[in-house]
Amino acid sequence: FRMAAFFAIAGFLAERSLRNRRAERWIAGRSLRIGIPAIFGVATISPLIWLMLVRALPPERSASVLPFEWHHLWFLFALLIYQVAAYWVTARVAPRRATRWLAFVRTRGPAWTIVTLTVASLTLMVMTVCLIMLLAPPPYQPMLMEVRLIAGYLPLYLLGMALSSSRGLRRRLLGGWQLPATILSVVSAGYLFWRVGLVPRMPAEAAAGMEIQIRF
Repeated sequence: FRMAAFFAIAGFLAERSLRNRRAERWIAGRSLRIGIPAIFGVATISPLIWLMLVRALPPERSASVLPFEWHHLWFLFALLIYQVAAYWVTARVAPRRATRWLAFVRTRGPAWTIVTLTVASLTLMVMTVCLIMLLAPPPYQPMLMEVRLIAGYLPLYLLGMALSSSRGLRRRLLGGWQLPATILSVVSAGYLFWRVGLVPRMPAEAAAGMEIQIRF
C-alpha cells in the first residue's frame, strides 16, 4: 500500500516536472540522477548483503542468493522504467486523445477507478510471474520476482500523472471521502482475511515470507 502511494506521488511529480522542460532533457537528467545511485547500490551494497545472508542463512537457502541482486533498490529501477513511460505519454500521445481519456476516467468515478487499477495491477503481476517462471533460469527467478512489482505499480504511476495533469480528475477522485473510505475498507477487509482466514492455516515460515511480500 505504501509503495503504491509512493509511485502515484512519483508520477504526479514527474508530470509536473515535465511541464517546464523538454522531454529529452528531462529523461536524460533523471536517468543520471536515478541510474547512478541504482548502479552504485547494486555494485557496493548488494555484495555486502549477500555476504551477510550467506553467513546467516542455511546453505540450502543461501545458495539461491546472488551477489549482485537489487534487493530493496528495485524501486530505483522501477523509476527508470517508468520515466520511459512518462516520456512516451508526454511526447507521443496526442493532447486531444489524452483529454478524452482523462474525461472518460473522470466520469467513471472513484469506485470504477479503484477496481480498474486493482485488476490492471494484479493482471500485470500475474503475467510477469508466469513469464519469469516460464523463461528465466531457476537460479535467477527469486531475484527477477521483483519485476512483478515494477510491472504491477506502473498503473499507479500513470494515475499520478493523470491526477497532476487534470484538475477536474483530482477534484473527482480526491475531493470527497468516498475514495479514501473505499481504499481503507478494501485494504482492511483484505488484511483481516489474510490474518484470520489464511495465516492460521499456513506454516509459520511461509506465512512470515508472504507477510513481507504483501506489505510491498
